[in-house]
Amino acid sequence: MNEVAAARLNQPPTGAAEYITRYLAWVKEERRICRLIGPANVPPEFETLEALVRMPVALDLGTRSIRNSGAHVRGYFRGVPADRTHPAEDAIRLDGLNSDCPQILHLPSFMAPSIHAVAKNLAWKLPAGSLTVREQLLFLGGVSDPPSEFVAAARSCSGMIQCLPPMISGEQRYLNLATVHPVISDVVVQLDALTEAARLELRPEDLVCQGTLLRKVQREVFSRGYAEGLRTVMSRYVPELYFSRRDQPHLTAPWILLRAADGSSSARLGYVRLDKNDGAADTLTSAISHSSGPHR
Repeated sequence: MNEVAAARLNQPPTGAAEYITRYLAWVKEERRICRLIGPANVPPEFETLEALVRMPVALDLGTRSIRNSGAHVRGYFRGVPADRTHPAEDAIRLDGLNSDCPQILHLPSFMAPSIHAVAKNLAWKLPAGSLTVREQLLFLGGVSDPPSEFVAAARSCSGMIQCLPPMISGEQRYLNLATVHPVISDVVVQLDALTEAARLELRPEDLVCQGTLLRKVQREVFSRGYAEGLRTVMSRYVPELYFSRRDQPHLTAPWILLRAADGSSSARLGYVRLDKNDGAADTLTSAISHSSGPHR
């Protein structure tokens, strides 16, 4: 090693200036067409942000740690079918999450099937003897008889458990928000504001694409939040859930990177754990008790 060799090591690699120029141009454009959405009081982790951003193949040097990361990220490129949304009515119902202390949500029609699916899925997974006959029927959405292999709980019906699945009133569906962490409601409200803004700013053909995509992201965020909250509340009555590898109670907050360019839209969702220092049940109870609504 001498001064000449050391000087060579300090020189930038071949093509570095060109690469940086192309990278900065890409960053400038991404900042223009992308929008990051998430809860105000739950900062995203580095791994989550890294997973949300996807570099072009020409710029990706293959050194990203996300390949070995445990960050949970999903991508969405298509929205819900347009005939399943009712923009004016959906906006009115979701505005209920924006009240000072939201307690019951009148489920929009594009959300209702997913919420019912979450409740049914958990009911099928619970150990035998976890639910009474009436509770099981409520979780299954009003089926006339429980499955033949169903084993009823040896206790009276719980008023709390009966309020957890969606409530049915004719064609309408309602959900008790005691199972949904306020940060979930907060993010859904933010997405709804973007949906309304898109109606004013976008061309009709672009509105259908981006508007239905935003609805799908809202549905996915809310359904996951409900699923986690439902398992968390049920864990107080069914402690076996704590020993489940997949359905063990835990809570996460969503971070969303929306991208709209050239008449197309896409979204990537990443999640951050909320209950790192406390149990999920304690975290959810504390959040519901001390929150005055999503914009607290």
